[in-house]
Order: sequence, then structure tokens, then C-alpha cells
Amino acid sequence: MKKKNNFYVCHSIQSTMTLVFGFLFSLLNFFLLGCTQSPLISSSNTAHEVAYEKQIASATKKIDKYDGFYQLFQADMTQISSSIQVAILQRKADFLQWDQAKLQKERDRAFQEMATEAKFFLRFYTPESDYDDFHRANSIWKIYLEFNHQRVEGKAKKMTQKFSDIHQLFPHFNRFSTGYEVVFPISTSALEVGEKKVVITSSLGNASFTF
Repeated sequence: MKKKNNFYVCHSIQSTMTLVFGFLFSLLNFFLLGCTQSPLISSSNTAHEVAYEKQIASATKKIDKYDGFYQLFQADMTQISSSIQVAILQRKADFLQWDQAKLQKERDRAFQEMATEAKFFLRFYTPESDYDDFHRANSIWKIYLEFNHQRVEGKAKKMTQKFSDIHQLFPHFNRFSTGYEVVFPISTSALEVGEKKVVITSSLGNASFTF
């Protein structure tokens, strides 16, 4: 009788293990199938995004400023050249699904602005939020553009778009930082060739970004 009970117990365990292994095998196949098929759907989009990120990164200079072990501020400056502006507009057209007419309208407007303005994107972070005030009239900061033996003062406008909107255009932007559009009263084409430098300076410290 004891041997028969042992037989039923062993048979029951074997049946259970068979079901478990069968389930695990099916689950593994499901995940492997998903992994092999997903890139086929999004590979072109991913390649486009990687190329865009590299283009923005190539136009961006980064600085971390410390006083000993204490971080004063962190800043990234991105030059919005004519080619970068075109890439930004195409990026917006992609995720906002603009038609060709809308894209052309935005390009025309952007090129009109570039005829009289040069723009940069500033990502800024400081542990002391009181010093994150580039956009204020009484800001502690001054911003200068130096090029061709000239020095021009710029103005910063705080970007108020949603985080996802800014991050889509500037992938290095994060939730701990503030985004600013820095505008100088000079044509974008004037900065297309030759070395130029953007300087931010205040009582907290200063930084230079050479392009």
C-alpha cells in the first residue's frame, strides 16, 4: 500500500513539473519572439533618433564648476546653427506629425529670425535655486558672445514648455535642470565659420564655451 502511495505521489509531482516546465518554455518563447520582432518595427526610428542625438551632442559644450568638493553649477551650451535649426524643426515635425506645409512655414519663420538673431540653448543646474535666474531683469548673470574681435551681450528666456517637449529636442536635458533660450542680436550666418565663445559670468562663478 505504501509503495502504491509513493507511486501516485511521484506521478503527481512528475505531472506538475511537466506542466511547470511547459509553461516556462512557452513564456520564454514569448519573450524571445518579442525581442526578435520589436527592433524590426522601430529600427528606422531608433536610427534616426541616434543620429539626431549625435548631431545635438556635437554642437554642445558642457561644464561642471566646483569650489573644492562643492558643486557651484553645471551648464551645457548648444549652438543653434542653421543646420541644427533645420534638424530641430524636422524633429518637431516628426513627433508632432506636421504636414509638409506646416514644416515649410516653420522653416520660413525660423530663417527670418536667423537673419537677425543667433540662438543658443542653455541647460543650467545649481544646488542653490536662487542663482538659477538668467531670465530675470535683476539676474546675477551676464551672458556674452565673443567672436571676430567683438563682444555682444545676450538675453536669456526661460523655456516654459513641458519637460518631454524640451527633452525631445535636447536629449541631454533632465528634470533637475532649467532650459533657457539665449539670443544674441547678430545673424546666425555670422557665426557659421570661425571660432566663437559664449561666456556666462556672475558672483557665483563663470564659464566659457568655445565652439
